[in-house]
Amino acid sequence: MSSDERQKSLVALNNLINEVQPIIDKHVDEMDVRSAKYLVDNYSKYLRINLLEDIGRKAAEHKYSSPFDDLIDNVDIGDYYGDD
Repeated sequence: MSSDERQKSLVALNNLINEVQPIIDKHVDEMDVRSAKYLVDNYSKYLRINLLEDIGRKAAEHKYSSPFDDLIDNVDIGDYYGDD
């Protein structure tokens, strides 16, 4: 990954966090203490945002390609070995 791609990726992550965190903060601030305690005590494993999974789905959309893919896709192995 080039330095430019790294910088672009980090800026995208920073922008995502800067947009999401204020929304989370607002909802938590509006929550009453008893509800917050109940959620922490009973649903703690669900109180995580899994950015790895979410961003991983997006990353999976991109498949590595090389300039030789078209050449390789057009090769018939049978032709190479003389099979009919």
